[in-house]
Amino acid sequence: MLNTSEARQAQQTRIYKSLGIPPNRANIRVQGPVPSSQQVHSKFLEMGLTASDLNPIDWREKVPLSPVLNQENCGDCWAMSSTSALSDRFIIKKDIRGLVLDPAVTAQCAQQDAINAGCGGGQPYLAGKFFEQTGVPAVGDNCNPWGKMCTDKSCTLPSCADLMNSCSKSTIYLASKGSTENLFALSGNA
Repeated sequence: MLNTSEARQAQQTRIYKSLGIPPNRANIRVQGPVPSSQQVHSKFLEMGLTASDLNPIDWREKVPLSPVLNQENCGDCWAMSSTSALSDRFIIKKDIRGLVLDPAVTAQCAQQDAINAGCGGGQPYLAGKFFEQTGVPAVGDNCNPWGKMCTDKSCTLPSCADLMNSCSKSTIYLASKGSTENLFALSGNA
């Protein structure tokens, strides 16, 4: 027999599924690998940085960063934000102007399982591992831009194999080993 809380949650889940709404993610908790402020401070000191070196920089004023994409009707904020951050890292570090990496590849190809489910949600931490192991193609003439796959009415992403095939002539951008270790993982009722 279900207790009242479990019964309410089961009913809510049935309603969400029948309406095609992703599960409530309001009670998700950050679960490492998040460094403590002391660890971050220690790393800055190891690099020889002091508080005066850490003045904030608004990179939007320095270089044109990757464009803001609308995830439309897809619950892939984890893939959108992670892929955009990786694009911006390459733009800033390597001065690659106009670079846009393909968030659909991240959504569809980064470890698909109960945790990463494309438009059904996923983990930035696992996206980071994908960036280090496989890399992400740049959106180009042969890679479909996000707006052609997802609209405010529907979102049907091609399979990982189809995406990688259509983007086969694009440059693949690979994150350095260990460079994504501070992307967070989430746990909770998702």
